[in-house]
Amino acid sequence: MEATRAQFPLGNRLPEIESLLPEAGTGAGADSSFKSIFTQNEEFCLLLPESDSLDFPSLPLHHDIQRNLPDAGLRQPLVTAIENISQIAPSLLHGLQYFFSPAEPLIASFYRITWHAGRAWLYLLRIDLAFRPNEHQPTAEGSNDRYPSYRSNRIYLEADLLPLSEPPAGGAGAGGAASTAPAGTTGTAASAIRVDQAIDDTWIGETGRGYFQQGIWMDRDLTRFFSKLFLPAGRRMYPFYPVTCRYRTVAHTILNPLQPERLGTATSFAAAALDFLQPHIPAIQEQLRGSEFSEKLPLFEELRQQVPQEWIDFWKHVSITPYLNDRDQKEFLVGS
Repeated sequence: MEATRAQFPLGNRLPEIESLLPEAGTGAGADSSFKSIFTQNEEFCLLLPESDSLDFPSLPLHHDIQRNLPDAGLRQPLVTAIENISQIAPSLLHGLQYFFSPAEPLIASFYRITWHAGRAWLYLLRIDLAFRPNEHQPTAEGSNDRYPSYRSNRIYLEADLLPLSEPPAGGAGAGGAASTAPAGTTGTAASAIRVDQAIDDTWIGETGRGYFQQGIWMDRDLTRFFSKLFLPAGRRMYPFYPVTCRYRTVAHTILNPLQPERLGTATSFAAAALDFLQPHIPAIQEQLRGSEFSEKLPLFEELRQQVPQEWIDFWKHVSITPYLNDRDQKEFLVGS
């Protein structure tokens, strides 16, 4: 489960992809026509004009998790996909570095180390390259061991700021508000960076019987509790949650990954939110073990009164507008 993951193998580098990233950001303005949306499944993606649709190569269904780096059958398609993305959305990858995660071979992962008040934060960008049969237009058939190649005007991604338990090796970037991460090692040995897991075990119990038995976690309720504290009262912002429970820490969702110049401001907010929440996390978890989240919870009402108004005003410019797409599916347009 994602929530228990505390390390990311930043040492799993591919020189072919690293050579692409310095070029990212040279096409200023090329991605200004993109829209940001949430799907009906609460997934965030960049919506490109149809004329800018991307071609994605066929990817293998399987990868040996014991291999820190992809083999040739996966390596070249990853390079091709990332090259296409860097050309159409240069600012998305500007200033980032790539790493390969064996547990998630179809996720293109990028990162940058940012700093606030002497503490290191991980900016983590994850682009989902998996084929989606109900959305993507196949351009070539797949096989028993490979997905079809496809064309799409959507880039599905997640962008988060995560606090680190200790500075990265070498102390690179110290002193800057948004310094770049240290250069990693290219090869088979995977150096890792550890997230500061400020949240205790989020497992509550189980429901159902036999084959229908499933676990219950409080991650979603924690996310709603955290985010509602900082959002303007009465504003409908679903499905956007700015402060979330991810990887068992207090994470900050980045809503504008195409604007890397705002990363310093985002880091400042993330640090303030963590400092405010951390002393109260045990009490919040204890209350949510016995009750579902509600804005009427006594602890929520108490903490809401302590949140500085400027933190709430930070989100006044954001709007989430529901609409129906061309398949009559509900989606949410992000405005800022």
